[in-house]
Amino acid sequence: MLLPKFNSKFPVDCRVVEMNIFQLFPSPKEVIKLIIERHDYFLYHWSSTFLVALAAAIFALMFTLAISFFLARFPLLRKPLAPLISVSQSFPLQAIAPLFIVLFGSGYLPKFIVATLISFFPMFASYSESLQTVPQRLINYASICGATKWQVILDIKFPYSLPQLAASSKVGFTLASLGAVVAEFISPDKGMGYVLLVAQSNFDIPTIYICTGLLAAQGIVVYWLLSILEVNLAQRRSIYE
Repeated sequence: MLLPKFNSKFPVDCRVVEMNIFQLFPSPKEVIKLIIERHDYFLYHWSSTFLVALAAAIFALMFTLAISFFLARFPLLRKPLAPLISVSQSFPLQAIAPLFIVLFGSGYLPKFIVATLISFFPMFASYSESLQTVPQRLINYASICGATKWQVILDIKFPYSLPQLAASSKVGFTLASLGAVVAEFISPDKGMGYVLLVAQSNFDIPTIYICTGLLAAQGIVVYWLLSILEVNLAQRRSIYE
């Protein structure tokens, strides 16, 4: 049996960290105390992640509308272009994120690009299909009234598909938040990803729980708000059906 040989000239430093299982679950009092003491620190980094995720989700939403309207106007291009659009999800973004950092530096832009790429395709796949579910009688009525194809898209298909747009935005913002944190892991200058990396390296369990709780609360609140918007839009649409 072959055993590894160690050079005695270089001492081997092996540190064993003894942790009690209860250390993995800090007391609520300890967590609340840490939030109060370092609320400026957490607010600064959370706001950085939130702004990146929000900007990426909004841009992905606008891009989704533009591509979906274009493919609805020229349906013959849908089949050849749809596989090309899906390429954005065909490679691990963790692998190409360093490329964005090399090209654009380690600031806001590479995080924004990664978050946008992660959130775009699920939003596009969901919303573009909803444009095809508009009742044909509404399209026929608009055509009889002399509406052009662009008017049918903007005045009939777009208002009818607004509930699906709100539903796809729920998924898009969640994935944009995930993309922002992933980008902050790769380029850790600020944000919740940076805080998590520092806390993990220092075995700072309470900070990890605080970061996880903030990200979860952010996702729940945005999901809840968009769900309310989706229900209201669906109710308004039912009046015209």
